[in-house]
Amino acid sequence: MLQALGLNARTENVYRTLLAEPDGGFERIAAVLHLTEAQVREALDELLELTLLRPANDSHTLRAVSPEVGLTRLLAHNQNQLLFRQQQLENARPASIGTPCSSDVAVKTDVRCRPFSSRRAPRAGSRDSCR
Repeated sequence: MLQALGLNARTENVYRTLLAEPDGGFERIAAVLHLTEAQVREALDELLELTLLRPANDSHTLRAVSPEVGLTRLLAHNQNQLLFRQQQLENARPASIGTPCSSDVAVKTDVRCRPFSSRRAPRAGSRDSCR
């Protein structure tokens, strides 16, 4: 379920275990999930990076951030990344409109591509895609 937000299945399972057993400890997570120490550490590192873990008050242990807070923040981060990518694509669009065709069919040097009609798409290699 959380894979859409960037968590792999192992990291999600570690997060869920931390939520269910906040005082379980490192060894308990490894035993419950049948993971190696390295796999648990990798998942914890990822959860820290995604701000789904935070240091506890004693700063010697880590606590899972509540899903309401952590996942809302993660969702907002993913939405911001998506908006940024959409803006990059929009900024690139004007540069690509009106570029010369690279088709072997076009013979003239002043040939420009035009948008395809929404009613029909030209056949590959046809002159319909260029004027």
